[in-house]
Amino acid sequence: SGGQGSASFLYPRIIFIFNKVFNKNKNIIDTNSNKIILEKYKLFIFFQILLFYVSILFLHSALSKNFNNRIANLISIVIVLNPVIVQWHLSILTESIFISLLIILISLVITNKKIYYLSIGLLIGVLYMQRTVAMLYPLIIIFYIFLNNELIKEKITKIFLLILGFSLIILIIGFHNFYRANI
Repeated sequence: SGGQGSASFLYPRIIFIFNKVFNKNKNIIDTNSNKIILEKYKLFIFFQILLFYVSILFLHSALSKNFNNRIANLISIVIVLNPVIVQWHLSILTESIFISLLIILISLVITNKKIYYLSIGLLIGVLYMQRTVAMLYPLIIIFYIFLNNELIKEKITKIFLLILGFSLIILIIGFHNFYRANI
Protein backbone atom coordinates (compact mmCIF):
# COMPACT_ATOMS: atom_id res chain seq x y z
CA SER A 1 0.00 0.00 0.00
CA GLY A 2 2.74 2.47 -0.85
CA GLY A 3 5.89 3.51 0.94
CA GLN A 4 6.24 4.22 4.64
CA GLY A 5 3.63 6.81 5.60
CA SER A 6 2.97 7.89 2.02
CA ALA A 7 -0.45 6.35 1.37
CA SER A 8 -3.76 5.82 3.09
CA PHE A 9 -3.35 2.98 5.56
CA LEU A 10 -6.90 1.68 5.76
CA TYR A 11 -8.45 2.01 2.31
CA PRO A 12 -6.07 -0.30 0.38
CA ARG A 13 -6.68 -2.95 3.01
CA ILE A 14 -10.45 -2.57 2.66
CA ILE A 15 -10.14 -3.00 -1.11
CA PHE A 16 -7.85 -6.01 -0.60
CA ILE A 17 -10.36 -7.71 1.73
CA PHE A 18 -13.22 -6.91 -0.65
CA ASN A 19 -11.24 -8.35 -3.58
CA LYS A 20 -10.35 -11.47 -1.60
CA VAL A 21 -13.96 -12.11 -0.51
CA PHE A 22 -16.05 -11.00 -3.51
CA ASN A 23 -13.69 -11.16 -6.51
CA LYS A 24 -12.15 -14.53 -5.57
CA ASN A 25 -8.76 -12.86 -5.11
CA LYS A 26 -8.36 -12.05 -8.82
CA ASN A 27 -5.62 -9.70 -9.94
CA ILE A 28 -7.13 -6.20 -9.82
CA ILE A 29 -4.20 -4.25 -11.27
CA ASP A 30 -4.03 -4.05 -15.05
CA THR A 31 -0.32 -3.81 -15.85
CA ASN A 32 -0.93 -2.47 -19.37
CA SER A 33 -2.95 0.59 -18.35
CA ASN A 34 -1.65 0.72 -14.75
CA LYS A 35 -5.22 0.98 -13.45
CA ILE A 36 -7.16 -0.85 -10.78
CA ILE A 37 -9.99 -2.95 -12.17
CA LEU A 38 -12.44 -4.12 -9.53
CA GLU A 39 -14.98 -6.44 -11.16
CA LYS A 40 -17.77 -6.08 -8.63
CA TYR A 41 -17.22 -2.41 -7.88
CA LYS A 42 -20.97 -1.75 -7.73
CA LEU A 43 -21.19 -4.07 -4.75
CA PHE A 44 -18.35 -2.13 -3.12
CA ILE A 45 -20.25 1.13 -3.73
CA PHE A 46 -23.38 -0.49 -2.27
CA PHE A 47 -21.44 -1.29 0.93
CA GLN A 48 -20.23 2.31 1.12
CA ILE A 49 -23.79 3.59 0.76
CA LEU A 50 -25.04 1.06 3.32
CA LEU A 51 -22.38 2.17 5.81
CA PHE A 52 -23.42 5.79 5.24
CA TYR A 53 -27.10 5.12 5.94
CA VAL A 54 -26.31 2.98 8.99
CA SER A 55 -24.20 5.86 10.31
CA ILE A 56 -27.12 8.24 9.72
CA LEU A 57 -29.41 5.91 11.70
CA PHE A 58 -26.83 5.86 14.48
CA LEU A 59 -26.69 9.67 14.44
CA HIS A 60 -30.49 9.94 14.44
CA SER A 61 -30.66 7.63 17.44
CA ALA A 62 -28.09 9.68 19.37
CA LEU A 63 -29.78 12.97 18.46
CA SER A 64 -33.28 11.77 19.39
CA LYS A 65 -32.03 10.65 22.83
CA ASN A 66 -30.37 13.98 23.58
CA PHE A 67 -32.51 16.51 21.69
CA ASN A 68 -36.03 17.00 20.44
CA ASN A 69 -37.16 14.34 17.97
CA ARG A 70 -37.99 17.02 15.38
CA ILE A 71 -34.42 18.30 15.49
CA ALA A 72 -33.11 14.76 15.06
CA ASN A 73 -35.37 14.20 12.06
CA LEU A 74 -34.44 17.52 10.47
CA ILE A 75 -30.68 17.00 10.84
CA SER A 76 -30.87 13.44 9.52
CA ILE A 77 -32.99 14.42 6.52
CA VAL A 78 -30.71 17.35 5.65
CA ILE A 79 -27.64 15.08 5.70
CA VAL A 80 -29.32 12.32 3.69
CA LEU A 81 -30.64 14.72 1.04
CA ASN A 82 -27.49 16.85 0.79
CA PRO A 83 -26.08 16.14 -2.69
CA VAL A 84 -22.60 17.31 -1.70
CA ILE A 85 -22.35 14.62 0.97
CA VAL A 86 -24.16 11.90 -1.00
CA GLN A 87 -21.90 12.30 -4.07
CA TRP A 88 -18.90 10.87 -2.19
CA HIS A 89 -20.68 7.54 -1.77
CA LEU A 90 -21.29 6.96 -5.47
CA SER A 91 -17.67 6.26 -6.39
CA ILE A 92 -14.73 4.42 -4.89
CA LEU A 93 -13.08 7.16 -2.85
CA THR A 94 -11.61 7.30 0.65
CA GLU A 95 -13.95 10.15 1.58
CA SER A 96 -16.99 7.87 1.61
CA ILE A 97 -15.86 5.71 4.50
CA PHE A 98 -14.28 8.72 6.20
CA ILE A 99 -17.56 10.66 6.20
CA SER A 100 -19.52 7.64 7.46
CA LEU A 101 -17.06 7.02 10.30
CA LEU A 102 -17.06 10.73 11.12
CA ILE A 103 -20.86 10.65 11.49
CA ILE A 104 -20.53 7.68 13.85
CA LEU A 105 -17.88 9.62 15.80
CA ILE A 106 -20.20 12.61 16.15
CA SER A 107 -22.95 10.26 17.35
CA LEU A 108 -20.72 8.85 20.08
CA VAL A 109 -19.61 12.32 21.18
CA ILE A 110 -23.23 13.53 21.34
CA THR A 111 -24.11 10.57 23.57
CA ASN A 112 -21.38 11.82 25.99
CA LYS A 113 -21.06 8.69 28.13
CA LYS A 114 -17.73 8.05 29.83
CA ILE A 115 -17.64 4.45 28.67
CA TYR A 116 -17.72 5.51 24.99
CA TYR A 117 -14.53 7.58 25.12
CA LEU A 118 -12.24 4.58 24.61
CA SER A 119 -14.33 3.76 21.52
CA ILE A 120 -14.13 7.39 20.43
CA GLY A 121 -10.33 7.25 20.69
CA LEU A 122 -10.20 4.01 18.71
CA LEU A 123 -12.55 5.45 16.09
CA ILE A 124 -10.41 8.58 15.73
CA GLY A 125 -7.45 6.24 15.21
CA VAL A 126 -9.33 4.43 12.45
CA LEU A 127 -10.25 7.82 10.95
CA TYR A 128 -6.55 8.69 11.03
CA MET A 129 -5.81 5.51 9.07
CA GLN A 130 -8.24 6.81 6.46
CA ARG A 131 -7.22 10.51 6.42
CA THR A 132 -4.31 12.06 8.31
CA VAL A 133 -6.31 15.20 9.15
CA ALA A 134 -7.98 13.13 11.89
CA MET A 135 -4.74 13.49 13.89
CA LEU A 136 -6.17 16.79 15.16
CA TYR A 137 -9.56 15.40 16.19
CA PRO A 138 -8.49 14.46 19.74
CA LEU A 139 -7.77 18.15 20.38
CA ILE A 140 -11.30 19.07 19.32
CA ILE A 141 -12.81 16.35 21.52
CA ILE A 142 -10.64 17.39 24.49
CA PHE A 143 -11.80 20.99 24.04
CA TYR A 144 -15.41 19.72 23.95
CA ILE A 145 -14.81 17.74 27.17
CA PHE A 146 -13.54 20.85 28.94
CA LEU A 147 -16.63 22.80 27.85
CA ASN A 148 -18.94 20.25 29.48
CA ASN A 149 -20.24 21.04 32.94
CA GLU A 150 -18.80 18.01 34.75
CA LEU A 151 -16.48 17.26 37.63
CA ILE A 152 -12.76 17.50 36.83
CA LYS A 153 -12.34 13.79 37.68
CA GLU A 154 -14.88 12.86 34.99
CA LYS A 155 -13.11 15.10 32.47
CA ILE A 156 -9.70 13.58 33.20
CA THR A 157 -11.11 10.04 32.92
CA LYS A 158 -12.70 10.82 29.54
CA ILE A 159 -9.49 12.41 28.24
CA PHE A 160 -7.41 9.44 29.45
CA LEU A 161 -9.73 6.94 27.72
CA LEU A 162 -9.73 9.03 24.54
CA ILE A 163 -5.93 9.25 24.41
CA LEU A 164 -5.57 5.55 25.28
CA GLY A 165 -7.83 4.45 22.43
CA PHE A 166 -6.16 6.79 19.92
CA SER A 167 -2.67 5.76 21.06
CA LEU A 168 -3.43 2.07 20.57
CA ILE A 169 -4.17 2.60 16.88
CA ILE A 170 -1.18 4.93 16.40
CA LEU A 171 1.11 2.34 18.04
CA ILE A 172 -0.21 -0.41 15.76
CA ILE A 173 0.49 1.76 12.71
CA GLY A 174 3.93 2.66 14.05
CA PHE A 175 4.91 -0.97 14.70
CA HIS A 176 3.56 -1.99 11.29
CA ASN A 177 5.68 0.64 9.53
CA PHE A 178 8.69 -0.20 11.74
CA TYR A 179 8.60 -3.89 10.75
CA ARG A 180 7.84 -3.09 7.11
CA ALA A 181 10.85 -0.76 6.91
CA ASN A 182 13.16 -3.56 8.16
CA ILE A 183 15.00 -1.29 10.58
